[in-house]
Formats: sequence, C-alpha cells, structure tokens
Amino acid sequence: MVSDKEFDKVSKEMFYKIMDYNPTYATFLGLHEYDDKMPSLKREIVLEQIELFKKYLKVLEDMDDTDLDFDRKIDRKLAIDTLKLHVFELEEIRNWEKNPDVSDVIGGALFPLFTREFAPFEERVQNMIKRLEKTPKMIEEAKTCITKPVKLWKEMTIEACQQMPMFFMIIANAIKNPELKEKFTKTAEKTTAALQKYIEWVKTLETTDEYAIGKEKFEKLMELRGLWKSDKILALGEKYLRDEKEKLLKICKEIDPNAKWQDVVEKVKSEKPKNFKEVIENYRKSTQRAKEFVIKHDIATMPENETLEIIETPSYLRHVIPFAALFSPGKFEKIKKSIYIVTPYEEEEMLKEHSYPSIINTSVHEAYPGHHLQLTCAAYNPSYVRIFGHGAEFVEGWAHYCEELMGEKGFSQDPKVDLIRTTDIIWRACRIIVDIKLSCGEMSFDEAVEFLVANTGMKKDAAVAEVKRYTQNPGYQLSYLLGKHLIKELKKEYEEFKGDKFSEKEFHDKMLYAGSLPIKYHREILLSR
Repeated sequence: MVSDKEFDKVSKEMFYKIMDYNPTYATFLGLHEYDDKMPSLKREIVLEQIELFKKYLKVLEDMDDTDLDFDRKIDRKLAIDTLKLHVFELEEIRNWEKNPDVSDVIGGALFPLFTREFAPFEERVQNMIKRLEKTPKMIEEAKTCITKPVKLWKEMTIEACQQMPMFFMIIANAIKNPELKEKFTKTAEKTTAALQKYIEWVKTLETTDEYAIGKEKFEKLMELRGLWKSDKILALGEKYLRDEKEKLLKICKEIDPNAKWQDVVEKVKSEKPKNFKEVIENYRKSTQRAKEFVIKHDIATMPENETLEIIETPSYLRHVIPFAALFSPGKFEKIKKSIYIVTPYEEEEMLKEHSYPSIINTSVHEAYPGHHLQLTCAAYNPSYVRIFGHGAEFVEGWAHYCEELMGEKGFSQDPKVDLIRTTDIIWRACRIIVDIKLSCGEMSFDEAVEFLVANTGMKKDAAVAEVKRYTQNPGYQLSYLLGKHLIKELKKEYEEFKGDKFSEKEFHDKMLYAGSLPIKYHREILLSR
C-alpha cells in the first residue's frame, strides 16, 4: 500500500520528468528555470517519451491505493487515464509523423516570454534570444520525425512558417535597448533563414491526403476519454441542430417578422465596429462588464490575483484561429494572467465575425465566467497530476455552458445577443457532426466547409480555418456542445443529490477549483460528498 506522501513524491517526480522533455510548456506553466531551453524534436526523443509514459503507467497501475485519501485516489485514476491517452495518441494516431509544422513550437517558446510580465522585459528578451539560438538545430531535428506527411498539413506548415518572421518583428519593435534589439534581430534572422530552408524541404515532401484516423481509432479515443460512443454523440449533435434551428427561426421572427432568417442574421452581424481598433476596445469593455456581472450575481468565487490582457492573434496562429482564443494563466505564476487573443480582419465582410452581439457572447465564453475564470481557478488546485489531466469536454463545455448561464441570469438579454447565442449553439452542433464524420473519413474537407457555411452562415474563409484545425484535433471540436450537455446533466444530478441544500454557486465552485478534470471525475467528486 502506498501513502499520500509516497504518491505525491511519484506524481511530482513524473511531472518534472515530463517537463524536462517539454521546457516551453514549463515556461507556460510559470517554471522559469526552463526559460532558456528548447525541446528536442528528434524521433528518438519522441520514442523516449512514450517509454517514460509507459514506465509511470505501470508504476501507477501497480499501486495499491487503499490508504490514499479521496483526492489522491482520483489523481491516481486520472493519471492512468491520461498516460493511456498520451500513449495511444503517440503510438496509434501518430500526428508527430504526419504534421511537419514547427511554427507552433517556436511561437510557443516565445509567446509567454513576450506577453507575461513575470520578470523585466530585457531579461525575458535574453531568454528569447537563447531559445532562438537553439531553434535552427531543433528545426533540423524535426525532419527525423516526418515520414507520412499529410498534404493539407504540409500546406498549413508552409503558411504558418512564412508568417513566423512577422511575430519576430513585433517582438523586435518592442525592444528599446539598441544593443539587445540588434542581438535579437540577428538571432531572429538566423532562425528565419533556417525556417526558409525548412520550408523548401517541406515543399519537396511526398504526401498523403489521409488525415482521418478512421472509425475504430476514433471510438478508442472516445473510450479513453470516458465519453460516449460516436453514434450517440452524433445523434446528440443532430438533435441540437434541429432544435436550435427552430429556435433561431422564432428569434428572427421576433426581430423582423417580414424578413428571411438569413437576412436577419446578416443584419445582426452587420452591427459591428468600424475597424479592428474599435473591435479590441469593445472586447475590453464587454469583458469588464461580464466580470462585474459575475461578481454582482455571485455566480462563482473570483480567484485571487487574476488578470486578463486582450491582444491581436499572433500572425503564426491566424490560419487556424479565425475568431478568438485564450491562453491560460501560468499555474506557478503569482499573478494569474490570461492572454485573450482576437483575430484581426480589415475586410468589411470578415469584420462581421466581430459584431457587437458576437463580442458579448465570445467574451463570456473566453473570459468571464468562461475560460479565463475556469482555468485560473484550476491553477489553484495543488495537484501535479491535474495539470495534465485535462478534460476538453469540461474546459470547452464549461465555457459553452456559461454562454447560456449568463443569458438566463439576465446578462445582455437583447434578442440580437440571443440570436448570436443560438447561432453559436448551431455552430457547436455542426462541430459535433463535422468532427465525427471528418475524423472517421465520412466527410471530405470541402464538404465540411460547405456544411459549416450552409448551416451557420459563417464566411467561407473562417470556415476553412475552422476545418483546418478540426483535421489536426480529432475528437476535440465535439467537446464544446457535448461538454455543455454533460455539465447540465450533472447539475441536475447534483441538485437531486443535495436536495434543499443545493447551491448553484457551490456547484460551480466545486468544479472550478477541482481542476480541468474530465467530467466523469467531476461527477465522482460531486456525488460522493
């Protein structure tokens, strides 16, 4: 039998072993002893990590957890599930052999150093330079992994790598010290040259069109995540799509009884800021309003030392983030600062994606009480295991649940905002359908794009960016609406369990501060106490 102390030692040891392989993620978490290091992308290193996961999987499976307290028993089971999932993804899905993109690793190495003010800027720049000095070697190492490149991902790689120097320029322009600026610029130029050489190599690669993992692997993925079988999830998405389309028609009739629903949606989306500067200003105002509303209505306990910054989406990410996203705060940082990125558009048509009602709903989803609040609360959980035990259906489901919750509480009850909330549910229902069919090889890329455009009114360029991301993350996009559905089901169960003692705020707080757990573990925690 293992004691709590012994379990903590193993989980902490495992965490830091994994960090040694992933120093840029360590920086993201706020472990700054890793700030000058870069990961190795050698094939041998990927294989080493698989063996490391298997080693700790055996250690944890062999443990007798009889003497562990409740939370550590949860952590042990969570660690086993997480390690099994990682091994499956690396050994069976093997995107590391199919996706040649290195821009995400490079951007991820620089982004937290550039945006988080945990140390003087010049000190952070010095570490950015050290990381860039190691980058050409890392780019060369990446070549050893790519044996089955996907044509679409090859094209995405070229696009993303070509955008990376723009990010270097943004950083360089922020450096005031002339000597430091010159040193950074020269190092960035060497990295740019290495990237250009890499792009030329990528262009020569023979590719396959096959990005779908197939039905069998998709079912296994759902099983490892503790979710339903794909047919049941698909049926849920199709039901929501039918129901929410009917609701949309009613809302459109309320707004303009004489117009077609498509024209009403277009008119609502046309109510937008004049330019991107105003877009950002409106996101900031809307986010602050949402925060004040959450506090006033006592929806959840606001965590300490939280802050949020809204900036333009970095150039290297714009091809896969058509609207907005959030980078969570560092777990080990004293100040829990999230970075809320918003993708800029200058074209009149694309600016409609940042309409005033959309800004309100997106800020609820990304900021308060959505991702920023949830991920900040999760950062205060002391468990090392729960850093990795990331349940996408809870993280994305929570943010999507918050959209409806805030509407029910009276936050921006304008029918136009309700229309956007409804179109966003339709979008998430479409995500379920596209995610499953695309991943199982039952829908082509072009069919997926057309499906989104036809059912959501999304502009084609945005739909293309959406589907590009879907191809690389099977099973992720269904997490939004499925997760929201599961949270609402769990809320009903918890209300029955607590009876007269039920408190919605307590329900929220227990989930928020337990960490970003898969929903099956939230259920176990909530219904056992």
